[in-house]
Amino acid sequence: MTERRKPRYVFFLQWPLTYDGGVNNVVSGLCQACLPHYEPAVSLTSPTRPHGYAGIWTPLPYLNAARPLGYILRMLPAMIRMHRFLKGAVAANPHYAGWNVCR
Repeated sequence: MTERRKPRYVFFLQWPLTYDGGVNNVVSGLCQACLPHYEPAVSLTSPTRPHGYAGIWTPLPYLNAARPLGYILRMLPAMIRMHRFLKGAVAANPHYAGWNVCR
């Protein structure tokens, strides 16, 4: 018999879960709580990939009011990547994931 995969539960962060504290502890705890029923996945939404980061990266571009067309052109591929990543997920839990869009 083939083992059924658990549905994915996605968390979005602007930073990698590399240190203890605050939101990182909350997200780590939520990932542990999800394990019996879901496959937790954490995605980094920072527009630039941190040096050495090998995890899932779905970058969202910065909004530059002086160049709205450039923002739209960068946002479309980002939304396509995000859609592909979320396909089959039961939930998406953003933790300050959209704040980088408003900088």
